Amino acid sequence: MSAAPEAPSPSPAASRGAGAQGDEGSVTDSVHTTAHAALTTLLTRARAALGVATPLEWLLLVVGLGLTWRYFWFMDDAFIYFRYVDNLVFLGRGLVFNPGEYVEAYSSPLWTLLLVPLRATTLDYYTLLRALSLLTCGAFWLTAVHLNRRLCPPGPRASLGVALAMTHYGVLSYFSSGLETPLVQLMACVFALALLSPTRRLWQALAGLAPLVRPELAVPLMVLAGWLFITRRRAPWWLIGVAITTGAAWLGFRIYYYADLFPNTYYLKDQTELSQGLHYLVYSTKSHHLLGVLALGLLAAFVHWLLVRRRARSPGSSADAIAKKDAPLTRSTPPTGRGVRLGLLLCALAATAYPIKVGGDMVYYRFLAFPVCAGFLALSGVLEQLLSHGNVRLRRWLSPALGLTAAGLSLLGYPEKLSAHPATLTARVGHYHGIGDGAWHRQLEELAPSRDRARFDRERRASYRAATPEQLRGLRVEAGGWCAADYRKWDRVIVHEWGLTEPALARATVRADRPGHKLGLKPLARQLALLKRRAALDPRAPRDIGFYRHVAAQSDTPRWIRDNLPALEVIEQKTYNRHVLSENLRLAFARPIVHIPDRQPPRPAKR
Repeated sequence: MSAAPEAPSPSPAASRGAGAQGDEGSVTDSVHTTAHAALTTLLTRARAALGVATPLEWLLLVVGLGLTWRYFWFMDDAFIYFRYVDNLVFLGRGLVFNPGEYVEAYSSPLWTLLLVPLRATTLDYYTLLRALSLLTCGAFWLTAVHLNRRLCPPGPRASLGVALAMTHYGVLSYFSSGLETPLVQLMACVFALALLSPTRRLWQALAGLAPLVRPELAVPLMVLAGWLFITRRRAPWWLIGVAITTGAAWLGFRIYYYADLFPNTYYLKDQTELSQGLHYLVYSTKSHHLLGVLALGLLAAFVHWLLVRRRARSPGSSADAIAKKDAPLTRSTPPTGRGVRLGLLLCALAATAYPIKVGGDMVYYRFLAFPVCAGFLALSGVLEQLLSHGNVRLRRWLSPALGLTAAGLSLLGYPEKLSAHPATLTARVGHYHGIGDGAWHRQLEELAPSRDRARFDRERRASYRAATPEQLRGLRVEAGGWCAADYRKWDRVIVHEWGLTEPALARATVRADRPGHKLGLKPLARQLALLKRRAALDPRAPRDIGFYRHVAAQSDTPRWIRDNLPALEVIEQKTYNRHVLSENLRLAFARPIVHIPDRQPPRPAKR
C-alpha cells in the first residue's frame, strides 16, 4: 500500500492566526463561564433565600407588593427627569431640559442613566416605573429576609426589620414617585450586604456607586469605608476604586458638558436651615415612632449582650466559647451581627446630616429614605437573639406573633397631618412647618395612573417624530413651575419659577419660604421669561451668549439684571458653553452669585 500524502505544514502566519483565534476563543469562553457562574450563584442564593422564608415573611411580601401598587404615584418633579430623557432619546437635543441650554438640573445621574435604556423601549413611564417599583420592593424584601436569617440564631423568626419595612407608608410609597428614591432605598440594602459580606467585591462595587444615586450619599459611603477598614483591618479597595473612578468620570463629563462642578439643584439648596431640618426629622420619624422603635431595638441588643456575658462568665461555660470570644480579629474573621448593625446605624446617622443641614424637603420622608431603610435593616435578628434566652416552646408562637404585631402597628401609622389613612386615596393633606405629603400628588387626576397613559404617550412620541425645526429649537418661551405641564410643552423653552432648571435663579440669594420653594423667585422668573420671549421674536437680539448684555441696555430691564450683569454673563457662558474642555474647566471653577436685595420686591417688567 502506498503511504498517504503528507499534509502540508501550515505557514507561520496561519499558525499565528490560529493561535490568536484560539486565544480569543479561550478569553470569550472564560468571560462566558465567569458570567454564567455569577448568574448561577445569584440564582442559587435567591432560591435559598426564598426557600427559607417563613409564612410570616411571605405574607409580608404580599402585603408590601399590594401596598406598593396602591401607593404608586408620581411627584411632579419627576417630569424633569422625563423631559431630559425624552430630549436625549427621541428629540436628539442631548441631555438637556431646554434645547441648547446645558444645565444639569437632575439630582441623580444614575437614575437618569437608568431611565435612558428603559425609555428607549418606548414603553410609557407609568408602565415602566410601576413595574420597577414592584421589582425594587421585592429586592428589598429578599435582602431583608436574607439579612435577618444570617443575623438571627436558629429557630423561629420575628423578622422585625422585614415587618416594619414591608408595611411602612414612607418606604412603600418611595419605591415609586418617579424620582430616584427606589435606588436610594436599595442602596441601604447594598450597604447592609457589604457589611455582611465584606469580602464580596460585588457589594463593594455597587456601594461605590452611591454618590451617583444621590450626591449626599457620599457621606455615609465614607463612613462605610472607614468602618470596613477598622473592622477588617483592610481597605475596601473595590469600594474606593469604583467610587473614585465613577465619580471622577461623571465630574469630567459634567465639566465638559455643563461647565460646572455641581448640579443646578446644589446652588438652589445651598443653605443652612437647621431648625427646619430638625422639624423635618421629627415629622418624618414620629408617624411610626421610629426613634422609639430604634431605642427599643438598642435596648434589646444591650440586654442580649448582658445575658451573653453573664452566660460566658458562669462556671459552666465552655472554654472554647471564651477562647472564641477573645480570639484576635483577622481579615478572614466573619463579621458579627453587632458589627453589621452598628455599621448600618452609623451610616444611617451620617445620612441625616444633609437633610438636617438644608432644611429637609417639601414632602414627608423622601430625604430620610436611606437612613430609615438602613435603620430597619439594622433591626434584623435583634428580637430573635433576645428571645433565644427564653423557652424554646414559647419562642415558636411568640416570635411570629411579635413580628405580626409590629407589622400591624406599622401598617396603621401615617403622618399626622393627613386626614385619613393614605391607602384610602382620599386623605386631605395639611402642612407641618411647610412639609406636605405625596398623598396630594397621588390624588391629582393629572398625575394619577390610568388606562389612557399608554395612548397619551404614543401620541406624544408621534408629535416628537413630526417635530418641525422651529419646534426643535424651542422658539416659544414660557414661565413654568408645574413640571408635569412643562413636560408636555416639549417644543418650548421653560423658565422654571422655582429655579430647578434655571441657573440664574438657582444662584439668586432668595430665602426659602418652605423646603425647596422660594416664592421670591417667581416674579424674577416671569421677568426673565418675558425678556427671553422678546429676544425670540427679535431677529437682531441674541438668545444665548450676549443675551443679558443686550437686555441690560434696555430702559425697562429689571434692576436686578443690570446690578448682576457680570455674574449673569458668567452663568450665560456656562449655560451655552461650546464643550471646549480648557474653557469649561475655567468656567467650572467660577462661582457667580446673583444678589437680590431683601428690602424691596422686584418690579415686573413692562409688557
